[in-house]
Amino acid sequence: MAFTSLTPASAGYIPEDIDPMQLNSGQYISLADASFGPWSSRVTSRASARDEVLCSGFADLCDLAADNTRQISANLTFTTCNSPTEFDCARLLTISGESYSLTELVGDTVSGLPDKFLPHGSGPLLASGPNGDFILSIRGEYQFDSAKGYFLTRALDVELLPVTALQGNFERIRMVQRQSDDAKTVGEQGAAAKCYFNTESVCYQSDQTRLANLDVQLELQLSSKWSGFFKGRLTEPVLAVRKSKGVQIVSLTAQAARTHRVFFKVNWDAYGKAQEDAMCAGTSWCEAMKVGSTGLRTHLSSAPGAMAIVQAFGKHHLDTAAEDVFEWSFGIGRSIGEDCLGPNRGLLGMVTSNAPVFQAGPPNFQSGYLTYDIAGLHYAKDGQTLNLGEYNLQIRSDVARCLYGFSNAPVSATVQVTNESGKQVVATKVVSETDGWLRLNANGFTFSKKRVKVKISQGVQATLLPFAPGGMKLSASQNTFLKQALASKISGTELTCTGIYSSQAKASLAKKQAEATCAAAKKLRPSLKTISYVTSASSTGAKVGSVLLRSN
Repeated sequence: MAFTSLTPASAGYIPEDIDPMQLNSGQYISLADASFGPWSSRVTSRASARDEVLCSGFADLCDLAADNTRQISANLTFTTCNSPTEFDCARLLTISGESYSLTELVGDTVSGLPDKFLPHGSGPLLASGPNGDFILSIRGEYQFDSAKGYFLTRALDVELLPVTALQGNFERIRMVQRQSDDAKTVGEQGAAAKCYFNTESVCYQSDQTRLANLDVQLELQLSSKWSGFFKGRLTEPVLAVRKSKGVQIVSLTAQAARTHRVFFKVNWDAYGKAQEDAMCAGTSWCEAMKVGSTGLRTHLSSAPGAMAIVQAFGKHHLDTAAEDVFEWSFGIGRSIGEDCLGPNRGLLGMVTSNAPVFQAGPPNFQSGYLTYDIAGLHYAKDGQTLNLGEYNLQIRSDVARCLYGFSNAPVSATVQVTNESGKQVVATKVVSETDGWLRLNANGFTFSKKRVKVKISQGVQATLLPFAPGGMKLSASQNTFLKQALASKISGTELTCTGIYSSQAKASLAKKQAEATCAAAKKLRPSLKTISYVTSASSTGAKVGSVLLRSN
């Protein structure tokens, strides 16, 4: 999801006990989650920031013809599923074991183009059941690719929020075309103040405290185009994904995370270079803060600068949260380009935390560790209760094995949490593997800036001597070693051969060396099922050019 370091002030978080007029008497910093726009479903055609058109169909400036140079984008709120083949829709919702009915609230609608992977769009969903009313917001972002001839998936945000309905007279939320003398833009109109969402007759106000201790299960039907990692703020999540009738059925069960909000008033007496640098961290352009200025600066909580802001400003503000809240939300992040984590592998797993600040993408795979950065404030709003961190990683077993070059034999894992100085603050071996998923977690650490490092391990039964530089054919000594290993060390029915490379540029050579090893093993034992992987020397400590042998 694209972002800048600054977002409009109207999109920022402001605590309920702050009078908006106070913003004129000081400079405030708010951290807000990334979001790709308002409630209403819409399709837009855009040539520039000053030339954006609201589409009512797919003709003229909104034509999907290959020669249309404008960017055609859609931001849609999911509808309910009406058939087992419909994609990008809500399938079912249960809360504390009770089924909830889902009703589409009044809002702008978009008729989808299933043949181009564009679903239908509506207003948000009202979920009604024994525990009261909830609004289920599932918003997807799409962009048309004229070369491929269909819409690409760009981002997904899902949130469940308890609401209280208040009757009244309001304006209907809708998208409108705005035009001035020199610009055409698209905006939203009708959102009532202090309403999470509103129709013409009802204001739905949020009541997040009702999320506490609720077991929520949500099922979605997603198109095959969604890929990458889910990420979110959830507690004890269990994710399952299966394919049926051309769609991916995603089932997620979890409780809401207890998290906190970050909102600072700048203390100009404590403002120095560290604070100045933090405001512009990770950006190529930034408007500097002027001493004594007033107003609200909103930064995205997933931007690199957000972690720097927590570090630089938190200690000057008693390291205390502005608000303690419960949240049940998640989304799909972008793939990070690794072969094993690439978009061609579908939905890979989920990383969740109760941290108010987290990195924008999924975990990075570096030096054998899946690493993920999070940050938060030390104390809850009362200034005394410690905020304790939670981290959960769930990854498909086949993806983990691809990353590390493992066999189907059992694995173990280590979860480490380190502070900004690299000192380890939590170390625990928590791993389970069921139904094709590895699940790991670390809990109970205090906040500031933390890096969570996960390393998955599996014993090596034999290591083939390194190939000659650039070699792809086994030598006589390698063949002899392989024959002895199959006779004395490798008794399983499956063999995994993992080639070791020094840099990504050498990965292709390592893969050919692994394939040659597996092919030679299969000649010696034709009944073997073989698979070849590669991994870096930094991930394993093994010599470049060698091949690791594992069996089930």
